[in-house]
Amino acid sequence: MAAWGAATCSGCVVGGRTNLAAADAIDVVVESLTQSLGEYHEELATGNEAQRRRALDALIERIKTDGEDQGRTAAHRAAFMEVLRRLGDGERVEWQRYATSLDHLAILGEIGDGLRRMARESASLDDEFRRHLMSLFARASQGWLKDGAAKR
Repeated sequence: MAAWGAATCSGCVVGGRTNLAAADAIDVVVESLTQSLGEYHEELATGNEAQRRRALDALIERIKTDGEDQGRTAAHRAAFMEVLRRLGDGERVEWQRYATSLDHLAILGEIGDGLRRMARESASLDDEFRRHLMSLFARASQGWLKDGAAKR
């Protein structure tokens, strides 16, 4: 009985410590990935803005060259609009991926919070179990002392 109690008690401590370590590790991963995702998102936005500027500059140059030809100007306009459409599509897809990744990181953070909560509960159960064991040992030793004193 005592061996089982000690094994159970030590399991609670290790489980609680493991849960706390896992929760801390998850927090570090969530923080790091959130920062990385934010930086990546900003880099894409900057790149898209640069692509828009290049497309507009190209349109202006083509209109300067072909401004008198209505057919060519219309084709340049259509090509420019297509570039803008593709950029917008890419931004929507990237935004969806970004938002989904942040949702996944939020869930991971909730898992870390759950592990931390389990560690606290485990620690309080561990304390309660130790108090109970100490009480049992104290009562048992008092009984043994009484039995030993009665035998003398």
